[in-house]
Amino acid sequence: MNNIISLDGGGTKTKGIIYSNKGEVLEEIQTGFSNATINYEKTLENITECLNCLFKKDYKVDLLVLGISGTKNEVIRQKLKSDLEKKYIQKIILITDLEMAYYSYFTSHNGILGIIGTGSSFITIKNNKLKLSGGWGHILQDYGSGYKLSIEIIRETIEEYEKGNYELSEKIKSFYRLNDFLDIKNIVYKEDKKEVAKLSREIFNWLIDDKLSKNLKNIIQHIINSEIDKVANQIYNFYKINFAKQENIDIILTGGVVTNNDFYYNCIKEKLKELCGSNVNIKKLKVDPVYGGYNIALRYMKGM
Repeated sequence: MNNIISLDGGGTKTKGIIYSNKGEVLEEIQTGFSNATINYEKTLENITECLNCLFKKDYKVDLLVLGISGTKNEVIRQKLKSDLEKKYIQKIILITDLEMAYYSYFTSHNGILGIIGTGSSFITIKNNKLKLSGGWGHILQDYGSGYKLSIEIIRETIEEYEKGNYELSEKIKSFYRLNDFLDIKNIVYKEDKKEVAKLSREIFNWLIDDKLSKNLKNIIQHIINSEIDKVANQIYNFYKINFAKQENIDIILTGGVVTNNDFYYNCIKEKLKELCGSNVNIKKLKVDPVYGGYNIALRYMKGM
């Protein structure tokens, strides 16, 4: 096998790497988001830009492994694959970004991989069958995610605002640089959900802000605890229907909300331990999800 290109595309960015047949990183490129459900044309444009930049490096490439958000939908997946096959002569394997992340860690055993970022979703693969939990989107579910934490804080802030308590609304005005708190509607209804979700990073700082009242800290802590309970129970239910109780498995978590926030990750981890027991090992994903493309290429070459 010559070199392979692995490309991981999600709601924030598209990352492409040329790997040697020994797994060495030869080149790396990053372009805009890839979510084929949200904006197909822009996704195709960003993927093409990323691949074209990598091909300019003049390495021999046998295989393209693309993990793209929004491709669980079979119609979208087939259309995207067809459009890319018109542009490139290499063999293309097109999967979801969740599968890409899963195979970055799981190569010879089964477990659960969870992405908790702007949204949240969970995957396991047993007997070559993909099983999912979550991924319903920010309106219906996305428990524990950056968006869900943020929107619940905004809702509670509105409740406080309408009672004449302006402490939290002033915090949100400052964070989003609003002239008036009423303009929060423009953030929620007109901006991308990533713009809403970025508030989730700030609310943990408010918990340790000496100037914030105890009452409002309790409100914030209650919302955080509620989302921890919801996402942990979602993972636990997914675990129960896919694995025997005595089966030792790894639950691997990634995504910006847990990767960049040890406090939040540890809270989810402790809740999961309480629910799942000692047979489950909970860890952060330590490798870049795009590495899953290299592992998938190895499986493909072995006929797996």
